[in-house]
Amino acid sequence: MQRAAFFEAADELAGWISNLLGTTESCLREAEDVLCRKQELLPGDLPDKVVLLILLKAIRDRIEEVMYAFDKMCQAAGRTPPFELPLRLLDAPRPVLWDVRERLDGLPAGFRGPCPPDASAQAADR
Repeated sequence: MQRAAFFEAADELAGWISNLLGTTESCLREAEDVLCRKQELLPGDLPDKVVLLILLKAIRDRIEEVMYAFDKMCQAAGRTPPFELPLRLLDAPRPVLWDVRERLDGLPAGFRGPCPPDASAQAADR
């Protein structure tokens, strides 16, 4: 175990967790405002759906940072980083995601049935 690296990673993880909490609370308050407002949108305002996607992406980004920081701490402790594969999948090309999804759903390798567009990837546009 690399003690100095472990404690540095632990501090970084604590910081990202605190950041995640603040971001989540702020974004959820803003989402509540968007969903509950009764006034009409003004010209030039973003549609509610777009605003919500932006808010969700901000939370997702902080969750990714927490996962990276946890992996870094695990590596310093001499352990395998548990989130390495999921983090790599987040950046994978769409055909790779389809292939992984099909395999996890128990479909045969190379099965190419109709692949509906991934609405979350299109809308969030990382």
